[in-house]
Amino acid sequence: MGESHDAKILSWKQEVESRDQAKKLLSEVSEKQCQSNGEALVDVSKDTLQHYSTFTPKGFEKCATLMADKSTVPGQLSADEVTELLETEHSKERTSYRIVADNFDLSIKARLQTKGHANQSIHWTHQYAVEDRVKTPGTLEESQPQCNPKDLPLSQLLPNKDIQESFRRECSVLISRVLVTYYEPFKIFRDVIINHLPHPFLEDTSKKSNIVSIKYLKKELPSGFQLPAETDSATARRQWLNAIIDEYMSQFVFDGTVDRDLTVVAEEVDRLHSNEINGYRCRAPDCEMMYKSHAWRVRHVEKQHPQFQAMDVDEPSDTPDDKSEDPLYNYHRGKLIFGLLMLDFSDAIREGDGQRLMNLYKIALLFFNFHGCTKYFYTTLLLLVKLHSILPEGKAFRLIWNRFFNKHGWKGRNIPLDLRLEHLNNFLKACLKVLGANMKEKNAQRIALSLETLERILDSVDNDCNWEAKVRARSVKDPEETVSQIVQDLIHIKAFQHTPGREGHPTFPKFAPSIPGKVDYSKLYQSMKDKINLWSNIYDC
Repeated sequence: MGESHDAKILSWKQEVESRDQAKKLLSEVSEKQCQSNGEALVDVSKDTLQHYSTFTPKGFEKCATLMADKSTVPGQLSADEVTELLETEHSKERTSYRIVADNFDLSIKARLQTKGHANQSIHWTHQYAVEDRVKTPGTLEESQPQCNPKDLPLSQLLPNKDIQESFRRECSVLISRVLVTYYEPFKIFRDVIINHLPHPFLEDTSKKSNIVSIKYLKKELPSGFQLPAETDSATARRQWLNAIIDEYMSQFVFDGTVDRDLTVVAEEVDRLHSNEINGYRCRAPDCEMMYKSHAWRVRHVEKQHPQFQAMDVDEPSDTPDDKSEDPLYNYHRGKLIFGLLMLDFSDAIREGDGQRLMNLYKIALLFFNFHGCTKYFYTTLLLLVKLHSILPEGKAFRLIWNRFFNKHGWKGRNIPLDLRLEHLNNFLKACLKVLGANMKEKNAQRIALSLETLERILDSVDNDCNWEAKVRARSVKDPEETVSQIVQDLIHIKAFQHTPGREGHPTFPKFAPSIPGKVDYSKLYQSMKDKINLWSNIYDC
């Protein structure tokens, strides 16, 4: 076991390299020999092409395979055929793979310590390769950045109206799943809800991942409800359920404030970016003065237009009077929205929907900024800047869609690639601890390279024995009872009835109504701009 552990990755590597080398060689042939009449013959023999700068044996062998179906004369093709062949290769989907690595730490305690047999503290690197299930379109650029980060509109990094509308639709589906799971009267809708939110590559991300180990280096209804009959058509029941959920979300979740809060942030940051490029125009109606900086405009307004001074502030308006606010309502509404956001994150990962995950990161970026999570803000912003600017289109596409692992090849069973590596680390540690005194680097290496085979053997034995792993580590009560109790508690305190002037929870006496919070647009803009300028120099874009 483990003797030919890298056979698959070597074949992937050879396929990727041979295709790239063949395209480079064909491009050079087209450049040097296809400038004349398209019907003229082009010499594509090995004797001629071996003097080209892009010639490699693998690349020529791949070219020969591609040209075999078109060439009538050995070693010759027409210029049109070379051009057609090159265009065909550029339009083909790219096969690719990625290597996932993490540190591997293990402590081995010696039962009887001697000079040659002491405690061991192991620090190695564990890695594996996985084939990308979503193929990259050949038309995407692979070598040049999409744009300079300094030229990137910041509004592309923030949630726009389309992202907010998409988030609303996703929340509607998530709420319907919760209702049919924990609320007995709504279980008649189990056959009409959406179990898997569709995305362009749902079928691809539902396939089993190809992996290779590498050397380490409640029951009562509210009043006013009239459920449809269980014998009604699926369409009628689905329409009734969607109408109820839409009404609920419009009243408690997306009542206009969330949409407005998120949209205003994107609009204000975009306005500040436009002002920095085009200049700051005086806000007095009759004045056409333009200034390079905001401070100069403020000074001008103070001297020439004092009546407009209060307008010239790039900060959000103050929160409403405390007497008109309900911190208790704000808290539970905010908690509901945040919970739906977390549910959407988890569902996007399970479905392998990379684009939905990136859209949710744009919403999360505002939460990180408001709550002072500077490291999360930094890494999330860098990821988004790479996707929209620094990385070529092809690499950005693969980073979005090929970041999940599916062990069994079922829909809704994807996990992050790094979580899969943690599973392998746990499996490897269990195997190494069995070695006892035979724990040596050579033995550990052999086991690490055999993990894929060992796992398949164990899974096969489990299937033959009809053994299923328990989902929970310990027995728990029926979750429906817990959910029902929580609902009763929320109804008792009237959590979702807006009561102006009501006191909030002792721990959160003043909870802001805004989600994700009061944002200082100018500070957010400046923070994003400073980091983007820094990355522009680091990545030499």
